[in-house]
Amino acid sequence: MRKYAKDKRPSQKPVIKAELAEGNKTTRIIFVAIFLALGITLIAFSAVKLLGRESGFTEIEVDSPFSDFFVMNYDIGASGAAASAEYRNVKSVYSEALDKYCKLYSADADYEGVVNISYLNAHAGERITVDGALYSALLRMETEGGSLHYLGTVLEMYDVLFSCDGDGYAKDADPMKNGELYAVALEACKFANDRSSVSIEFFDDSSVVLHLSDEYRAFAEANALSRFIDLGVFENAFAVDSIADTLAAKELIFGSVSSYDGYARNLDSREGAQYSFSYYAKSGDKVYPVCDVAYTGSIATCVLKTYPTSELDTFDFYLYSDGTSVHRLIDKNTAKAVSSVPELLLASADEDAVSLALRGYSALVSGGLNVGALDGVFAAWLDGYTVRSLSADGIALCDPFVSEDVSFSVE
Repeated sequence: MRKYAKDKRPSQKPVIKAELAEGNKTTRIIFVAIFLALGITLIAFSAVKLLGRESGFTEIEVDSPFSDFFVMNYDIGASGAAASAEYRNVKSVYSEALDKYCKLYSADADYEGVVNISYLNAHAGERITVDGALYSALLRMETEGGSLHYLGTVLEMYDVLFSCDGDGYAKDADPMKNGELYAVALEACKFANDRSSVSIEFFDDSSVVLHLSDEYRAFAEANALSRFIDLGVFENAFAVDSIADTLAAKELIFGSVSSYDGYARNLDSREGAQYSFSYYAKSGDKVYPVCDVAYTGSIATCVLKTYPTSELDTFDFYLYSDGTSVHRLIDKNTAKAVSSVPELLLASADEDAVSLALRGYSALVSGGLNVGALDGVFAAWLDGYTVRSLSADGIALCDPFVSEDVSFSVE
């Protein structure tokens, strides 16, 4: 299990920051960038000791195969409950939710007794009763995501590339470098965009049927493909939202949950609670803490990026030796991995992580940065050494990074 420790870097304000434990410094810094909420900081809620456990912000550690990929921080004792009892309660609810939703939304792993996306892919044509959360997620993608959740066979091809070790193998497995593979990926995109080839039928009793045409089945079998539905880059957005909503339903609202790939929900809406996190972005071949983002109240955040930054990104990208990278932001019409900027940070007090991810995807995979898709939410991206942004109430850029070698400005 990965361990974390509080940030020991000097701070300009009395904040609490969580970061990876001592070890690989670069990985530690990058991990904070992707998590966002690990840099969430609360100003001046006093700590006391109750029943042997210290109150205040602490990481909730659980024994789970998914605990390396998600982090929860909680202000133990903030509700007035005994610290030890509250810690046990928060840990129990978080552990159960983490296990449930990580399994439920998976398209590439089977779990005993779990009807998840992988199960649906393997039982096309059958009417299957699913958990209400999965039903809602699929229905939401159907209504808001267009055909993005049907790009499973395309993502399956890219996942082969992401598992390659060395450029020689990668070029053979890269649909954008191998013409024969690209023709297959493009054909898969055509099937994904055709509702007569693949579709989900929804019933009022929380059951669904994945429908596949005979032509699509034959195509998939001929090319050893089987992942027809896949939430792709939205998978962990759904997981973070589901975990956060489960905590909120239990009135456990004094904490945050975040994923390794850039999604976070902070549930704390206490009056006077002020938070900040560092926005990290890539400039040249280095990643910098280009500025801070300050805000008050509960918030959702999302980072979509085009390059790997830690060992946890191993199977989400392929980085060629010349510095170019291939990622999972796939254009549903061209089957190519494209993005108008290398990374995009989004935040909102009114929308959840899934909504931000859908907005970000639309903004990035559009030929140029489509700022119209970001109307009403906070957005930031690095342009040279300037952080461009779209403003939103209660969220602001501050403290741009300045050193002897490089300096950034905010706009």
